[in-house]
Amino acid sequence: QGSRRPAQALQAIVPHPSCLNAALPKVIMAPMEMAVGERLNSKLFMELAPGSPARLGGRCSKDGNSLVLTTTDGGSVNISALASANLTASGDFVEVVGTKGQEGQLCVTEALTFSGEMDVELWEQAVKLGQTAQLRDALFKPAV
Repeated sequence: QGSRRPAQALQAIVPHPSCLNAALPKVIMAPMEMAVGERLNSKLFMELAPGSPARLGGRCSKDGNSLVLTTTDGGSVNISALASANLTASGDFVEVVGTKGQEGQLCVTEALTFSGEMDVELWEQAVKLGQTAQLRDALFKPAV
């Protein structure tokens, strides 16, 4: 007997068109059906292959009609967000979860907003620490 998930966990989400390629299905299951991404900064995100899961922390701002995430390492990542992610350019610190799109953007499926002040330097050090060989597999690599 397999474990059963609640019906709300199987809700279908249609990603932004720029986050799809011909090989991917038109509907994906999220957020519980997606792979768990590692916490990254903009430099590590740029090294990811398109379609890879990711989590980035930073502050969202508007650049014309686009959303841009300024990450904890000072870099910028273009954002393509689902309406259900409720992501706005509020200036609050957010952790965004999604996959790397074909055009190098982060296709966000979920956004977690942190209220109050955030120590971005501490967050950045935790991201870097999570990439060290000694700790990566033991403590920081997401278990699926």
